[in-house]
Amino acid sequence: MKDFRNVLKVSMLLAIAVLAGIWPALYNSFPLVNPDTGAYIAHAFESRPPIDRSVFYSYFIRVSSLTIFPMGCVVVQSCIGTSLVFLLLRQHFSAVRAGVLSLVYILILSCLTPYAWFVSQVNPDIFMAYFVLAVLGLVRHSRNSQGVNAYFIIIILIAASIHNSILLLCLLCCVAGIIYALFRKARALRNRLLLILTGTIAIYCLAANINYNSCGIFSPNPSGHIFLMSRIAEMGLLKEVLKETCPVNNYEICKSDTGFNGRQWDFMWQDGWPHSGGRWLEPAVKKEYESIIRTTLTSGKYMERYIVTNIKDAFFTLFATNVDDGVHRFIEDTSPWNNIRAFYPGSFSAFQAAKQQKGAFDFGIINQVTRWGMLVLLVITAWMYLAKDRQNGFRNSYIILAAIACCCLNIFITTSLSTYLGRFNARVIWVLPFSFFLAYLQARDAVRLKRQLQ
Repeated sequence: MKDFRNVLKVSMLLAIAVLAGIWPALYNSFPLVNPDTGAYIAHAFESRPPIDRSVFYSYFIRVSSLTIFPMGCVVVQSCIGTSLVFLLLRQHFSAVRAGVLSLVYILILSCLTPYAWFVSQVNPDIFMAYFVLAVLGLVRHSRNSQGVNAYFIIIILIAASIHNSILLLCLLCCVAGIIYALFRKARALRNRLLLILTGTIAIYCLAANINYNSCGIFSPNPSGHIFLMSRIAEMGLLKEVLKETCPVNNYEICKSDTGFNGRQWDFMWQDGWPHSGGRWLEPAVKKEYESIIRTTLTSGKYMERYIVTNIKDAFFTLFATNVDDGVHRFIEDTSPWNNIRAFYPGSFSAFQAAKQQKGAFDFGIINQVTRWGMLVLLVITAWMYLAKDRQNGFRNSYIILAAIACCCLNIFITTSLSTYLGRFNARVIWVLPFSFFLAYLQARDAVRLKRQLQ
């Protein structure tokens, strides 16, 4: 009977935490949306997979929304986040106490960090943070049951399938981790990483096969050449490369205005380029763009600028915590307006009446709250960890280093292969203070154990 009451208590605490994690969506009376939301929704119901993003998040939307209820998508996202926080805290506390702390910490995260704003969006960005949390769970695998380790692995693979940047990050982490495990002769860690690597390769092949059957290109992102060209154009490198190569190469792009000066998405969607008018995957366009990309990335002077610019942009992006990128009012005949009307007709009136559509969110204030809230939370948790783990020689710093490495790789990958945006950092940066808190808990447990042994 006592066990049943404890299960009931934990379930109620976690249910409240789930709702706390989506308070912006509940206040909005509809999930938060951005322009990408429309594409994900459309491909959830169309038989044709997208050529510029993973199709698996579209599948996630369709299943979690039950095809009729978009709010179901963010509820499931919040359930995943809450479960990860609970399982990480459960390594240190009883179930009931872990439930209480999970609720308290998620309330803090939801009020002071970007956490709730990304959980509340119909967008895969939050899964980058879930990937990092699951990695932190596996890093401390000796504290977990086999079932919990299996859950962390499943979340890692789901996250890798949902976003191409996470897929690449997962591959890099697996390779680096396996090398480390071989060097340290950590057989258990090596075996888990080999399992994740196998699953990641399987996801890569499955996504590539879906795209091959659809458009004839065996790649998880058939339009990767468009993204890289757009990034090169955004940097200002494209006009210099074309100035050098156009006199000796009969590139179609040389007939365009080669003095482009704008953002990555401007190049992707503006008219007047060889890929415009739905020609993204035409063999001639793909071959030409890949040739220009090779010239850029194999030339010493261009490659140096490419790397330096990416590092600089990634560095400044690391300090961005804005939650409003793309989250604004949408008008008729735009994405996602048309997609919600077409595929969720029963929820369209709720979308029209949502506070986002009325411009009710003051993101100037919200961004200031998340920026300063993140800083205060980071300072407090860092102080707690440093004060406690000093007695252990900072042996638990590997938890923090793992989180920092994942956050930095996240920014560098997205900046290098796509563009720089504040949301690419804001979606995951809230994990850092939590990693300090986890390291503090592990250091506290070590100190207590040492005292007991004495």
